[in-house]
Amino acid sequence: AGGFAVRVLKPAVEAVSDRNRDRNLGPGVPVVFTSAMDHPVGQLFAAYEAARFGGPQLEAGLLTHRLFEADAFTEMLGSTGPVLRLPGGTGLGFDHLLESLPWLPLVRRGNRGMPGKVLQNPRDPLGGRPLALKEGEIGFPTSGSTGRPSVVVHTDDSLEASAHAVNEWLEAGSQDVWLRVLPLFHVGGRQIHTRAELAGSRVVAREDKWDASAFAECCRTEGVTLASLVPAQVFDLVSAGLRAPGTARAVVVGGGALEPSLWRKARDLGWPVLPSYGASEAASQVATARISEAAASEVMPPLELLPGCRARVADPDETGAGLLELSGPALASARLVFDGADWKRIPLIEAVGGWWRTSDRAVVRGRELRFAGRADRVVKVLGELVNWTSV
Repeated sequence: AGGFAVRVLKPAVEAVSDRNRDRNLGPGVPVVFTSAMDHPVGQLFAAYEAARFGGPQLEAGLLTHRLFEADAFTEMLGSTGPVLRLPGGTGLGFDHLLESLPWLPLVRRGNRGMPGKVLQNPRDPLGGRPLALKEGEIGFPTSGSTGRPSVVVHTDDSLEASAHAVNEWLEAGSQDVWLRVLPLFHVGGRQIHTRAELAGSRVVAREDKWDASAFAECCRTEGVTLASLVPAQVFDLVSAGLRAPGTARAVVVGGGALEPSLWRKARDLGWPVLPSYGASEAASQVATARISEAAASEVMPPLELLPGCRARVADPDETGAGLLELSGPALASARLVFDGADWKRIPLIEAVGGWWRTSDRAVVRGRELRFAGRADRVVKVLGELVNWTSV
């Protein structure tokens, strides 16, 4: 559902470049097709391309990030003749091979010019009639505050606007390695791949059940520099006393409020935790703490709006807290809501002149944003607004 990368090495059908000549790649060398994911569609696609170009598929189409062994791969290719040379020994990862050889990407993660699609949770599929998305749109299911099924509708433009802003804020580049443990049908998981594609970063994806020890070990073995978690996962890391590897630069925490005490305990274990505020409608992060402030501060640093994002509050109280409104290029275009019989398309920002009114209360001062709770959890008691979750 989230897309997969199929890459093709075509030394047999293209002119020999200096790069290929150094690796003994030339005319007559078998064409190798491989899927980067252990996915039947990816394997089928690799087999189809192999047949179309008339080259042997070998078993490369079955290799995955987790199962890849460089020695076995080179031995497999070497059985058909000298194809490429790699340093001796083990430990060369599949991603390093992707970076060092002339792979041709056949499938991009974007959806421009393609039929609209919804990234559904296979364990909780959407009911009702089929959704009618427009060309190029990507839908993310969300229950929202009402609990009714709904789909937030994005495009490549809004997703990439958010990804550029996060990359700029985190100073992400080709040297970085993202670890994704969030599902691809969630905008937070999907956007890790968008950021990596735009910045040239590498992504290590774990699709198995969440395990704090496995996460920490993967961070160490893969040299992970960036990750995204929810507060409950940070709690698991802290409870297990797991220390962060020296490569970690930032762990963005969203999907719920991060308690200052939990932030402090995670930092004591070396985890560079960055509290954030985001929304599916804004393609993930809206405001995030600075890496430099999180590293130097003894208290949890404030959230700052990401580049391109504007915020204001409506009907503020005496503390400055009011209903949060957002504007910027990363906002979704619409929301599809199921009314029990059909899906209704509701423009996200048209009704309020370019601003999207959230269901959250916040205080905005300059570029700083402080979350003040859900608006639907505030009631008026004897003329005073009271947040019932704090009572």
